[in-house]
Amino acid sequence: MTAPWEHSVRPDGSPPVNGYGHAVDSTGAMVAVSGQVPVDGDGNAVGQEDDEYREAEKPPACFSVRVAGLVRPDFRAEADALAAAPSAG
Repeated sequence: MTAPWEHSVRPDGSPPVNGYGHAVDSTGAMVAVSGQVPVDGDGNAVGQEDDEYREAEKPPACFSVRVAGLVRPDFRAEADALAAAPSAG
């Protein structure tokens, strides 16, 4: 099975980056996930004191926007995503 992601952390001629990759390409089917906030199945905010995780060798391509606040003050972040299924070959 072929890996669905190709990480382009810093393609030739690109400026330096800190903590993200310039692009991540997919070879499989794509799925888009709309913005999600950190709540459990009952709508309670979760994760306010969690540690962070990031795989330094494969940083994600990311998009950041600073806003004055989300819909609830206890929401620290909202995330959206693109996902890829591996090729079937």
